[in-house]
Amino acid sequence: MAAKKRKKSNSLQKKLAISATAIVIIFSLLFVAARTFGKVTLSSATDAFEELTATVGSFPYDVQSNSVEDIVPFGGGVAVLKTDTLDVLSSSGKLLQSVRHNYPSPAIDINGGRAILFDRGGTRYTVLSRTRILKEETNAENKILDAKMSQSGKFAIAVTSVSVNSILSVYDTSFKEIFRWKGVSEYITDMSFSDNVKKIAVTATGVNNANPYSKLTIFDFKKPEPLAETVFDSMMLFSVNMSGSVTTVMSDSYMCSLKNGTEIIRETQFKGDIMKSFCIDEKGKSSVVFLPYGNERAAKLRVADKKGELDFEINLDMKTDGVARSSSYTCVLTDTRILTYNNSGTRVNELTLSEAVRDICVSGRTLYVLYSDRIEKYSAS
Repeated sequence: MAAKKRKKSNSLQKKLAISATAIVIIFSLLFVAARTFGKVTLSSATDAFEELTATVGSFPYDVQSNSVEDIVPFGGGVAVLKTDTLDVLSSSGKLLQSVRHNYPSPAIDINGGRAILFDRGGTRYTVLSRTRILKEETNAENKILDAKMSQSGKFAIAVTSVSVNSILSVYDTSFKEIFRWKGVSEYITDMSFSDNVKKIAVTATGVNNANPYSKLTIFDFKKPEPLAETVFDSMMLFSVNMSGSVTTVMSDSYMCSLKNGTEIIRETQFKGDIMKSFCIDEKGKSSVVFLPYGNERAAKLRVADKKGELDFEINLDMKTDGVARSSSYTCVLTDTRILTYNNSGTRVNELTLSEAVRDICVSGRTLYVLYSDRIEKYSAS
């Protein structure tokens, strides 16, 4: 689905090349960092024991919403990422851990009971479980584009570089680097580990003759050369997910699933639709709210499984302010209600709002709602 390339002026080519890093980081902040993640299990018996001895607490959890960067499910509870602190709460509201940071652009990725807290566009990162720091704050070799935690505890960090545009490093649970790849011409926008955590899929973007493009590349950690590579012209991919032999990528107007990284088995163009909200759970199931031709009052919800197959698509016909999902439910925030849908597209719950809501996240059957001064907990279904 390659688009024809058009010649541009040298000045425009230079401008695009110089601003490529900024574009990638901004795109990551708008889309990748906005993801929500579903319910995960505790990473170890130590976490389970320490949760029992944690400080007693309960919901609502008092917090000023203007200090909250993100709220994301962490195990059965929730991680509250603030401008200077990461607070990890149990499902009952116990404070399991509070980690201070001074990251200008804090971001977090969670999987399998572990998390990587990092400064997007900065150089520092920390690895933690729900109850303790696993790797003290560490300096990456250059500015961080993205970071990804796997189900097994391996993690990946993508950084910029002086000699090449980006470098991908993968670390094992002992924090030893086990794989490295240098992206000479592209900037990495997203990463996804395979189910067995022996491979990784990477999306990256670059500029060729003033024409932007994206590339999907799949690596095996034991092989120096890529297993597969596919180029998408005139497109910026911001999301990738591997599930078995199928890899699904997404831009703000296009979704594509490929077998073995090269054979397109399914693709969808969202012509005329503007992406309003996007989220993806740990297993790769996605929920997207689109605005047909930008009409705020004609929003529609599209939900797909981990291989990119459509579960359902419905017209919401109302103004929406956000979307969150777990493996079983998708919650849509409107100005007056929070609507919960199961994976068949049936509305299973409706929460009427009496005050403004800043953000939502859903973990399993539990819905967490960020108001201006607190976080409340409700049943999603």
